[in-house]
Amino acid sequence: MLMQMMAVQQKAMQHQQQQLQAFLEHQTRAQNELFEKQARASRQRSKAGPPKLNGTAKEDLELWRFQIEAHFSSYAVEHVMSWYREFKQTLGESPRNWYVLKQQLRVRFRDSDFEFELLSRLYDLRASGTQQEYTAKFMILLSQSSL
Repeated sequence: MLMQMMAVQQKAMQHQQQQLQAFLEHQTRAQNELFEKQARASRQRSKAGPPKLNGTAKEDLELWRFQIEAHFSSYAVEHVMSWYREFKQTLGESPRNWYVLKQQLRVRFRDSDFEFELLSRLYDLRASGTQQEYTAKFMILLSQSSL
């Protein structure tokens, strides 16, 4: 009789262990699915274009600016972000505009002889292939110049 009770108790414990293991596996799958959903949503947000500003009086301009900075900061690496932080501090309350930012990006991240090298590549460019291919190469080089 005692042996039968122990056998029943052992079966009950095994059943509970199986249930617990199944529950834990289910929880793990659910957490992994949730993580994957969040990761997909994050990737989709980063693939999405920058937030739009329509210029209406009801729009929150500061919120839009914050969203723009957050959107584009996901593309920058650490040393660029540290440069940008210094750039903002250096300008202080000076007007910040796209022209100034482009100019300072060129100063900081282009080689000092970039324009010379670019002009050399333009000079050395030879027609090969079709005229469209040559024109495309020429326009790509020309578009990189700030002259």
